[in-house]
Amino acid sequence: MKLLKRGKNASYLEVQIETGRSHQIRIHPASVGYPVIGEREYDRRPIENQLLRRVERHMLHAYQISFIHPYTREAVAICRCYSMNIVLCEK
Repeated sequence: MKLLKRGKNASYLEVQIETGRSHQIRIHPASVGYPVIGEREYDRRPIENQLLRRVERHMLHAYQISFIHPYTREAVAICRCYSMNIVLCEK
């Protein structure tokens, strides 16, 4: 896990999932002080920011996903810019 940008209310992290274990991307950041915005199960601290308190979903976004295609056995990589919801959390 790598801190890319620290903000007043949120930070951008680069996370590479190693094992694919269930909830790994939600548990590990919370354990080191970077809970996922919208996380209710693994982050028990009160949310002070009014805007972030109203978030009704996990603010997770995959910038890049890569995998080996199960039929063709070719490498597939998909990239996407940040979603508008995540950009708005910066403000």
